[in-house]
Amino acid sequence: MPRKRVLCTEDDPDSRDMLVLLLSNNGFEVLCATNGNDALELAKTEHFDLLLLDNWMPELSGVEVTRAVREFNTTTPIVFYSGAAF
Repeated sequence: MPRKRVLCTEDDPDSRDMLVLLLSNNGFEVLCATNGNDALELAKTEHFDLLLLDNWMPELSGVEVTRAVREFNTTTPIVFYSGAAF
């Protein structure tokens, strides 16, 4: 059975490494983007079972990426998260 693919967007290297480790250790194949533009390009050219989007990214926010993705993909689940503490 093929592993589920996750697009993980995270600009902070430590958070990105932690997410990749957590997801990989739980059987997911993980591809990463460090900014919104790269995430959008990967979403256009690759198949993913889940998009995991940091809302606070350089270039395009998670909301902006979602709006753009929904123009060509209305079915892949999208989960937002943020490491920002208020």
